[in-house]
Amino acid sequence: MSTPSLVLPAITKPGGDEDHQNAECDKPVALIPRLAPLQMVPEHWSMAAVPLSHLRQIERVAIREAHVRDGITFYTVDVFVHQPRSRLPTVVRRERASSIITAADSANTMDNAMASYLTRKPDYQLERRFSDFVRLREYIQSWLCMNPMFTCEYCNEVSDYLKFKWHQPRSFIKVFTGTDARKRILERFMNDFIELAQYKARSYVKCEGHERVPALVHAFVGNEEQTNDASNTENHRDPAEPSLATN
Repeated sequence: MSTPSLVLPAITKPGGDEDHQNAECDKPVALIPRLAPLQMVPEHWSMAAVPLSHLRQIERVAIREAHVRDGITFYTVDVFVHQPRSRLPTVVRRERASSIITAADSANTMDNAMASYLTRKPDYQLERRFSDFVRLREYIQSWLCMNPMFTCEYCNEVSDYLKFKWHQPRSFIKVFTGTDARKRILERFMNDFIELAQYKARSYVKCEGHERVPALVHAFVGNEEQTNDASNTENHRDPAEPSLATN
């Protein structure tokens, strides 16, 4: 026995005939332009945004080795990047969590951190000459506020460091110190400036040094991939400005 098929009635547009509907379909349709990706850039774009994001990833810089090549001393800069931390919840004892960290605990923490750098493999390495560090310091100083009537808080912090801190790459340091002492001085200088470049000024008065100093430090200590990323997004760089990323 065959099953009867179900026949549905034709659905027509109410209030119109078939010829009118066909005429409506034959009308030309306006062409919609093809969509293309559009790069969105914030109106108040900061050229220091990309360098600062990379500098925040650097945990520490260590200079432990130096070698002579063609009569020139090259210092090996070991760069350690922050390691990803587990987001799993941990149970902490109440008495330990509420205890006050003593000076001995702080010293032990620092000792453990230094010991980890001695055994930990750096994420990447760079080679820099002493003259490269000197040039970095000079470039940073050249971008600070020169007008005493207009000095931003950021430039004040950097300027005070350059004036009063002795562990800096200067000409007399190279003359009166040995290689081991220079390694310690350069290491501390780089770690200080990686932190100083990220200084958040409370004042809204900012000059161009606030943009340039992080870019200079990042160009010096960043790896090749990060440096290329920053240079591609930096649209206001002076073409005459020399590059600090030397080999």
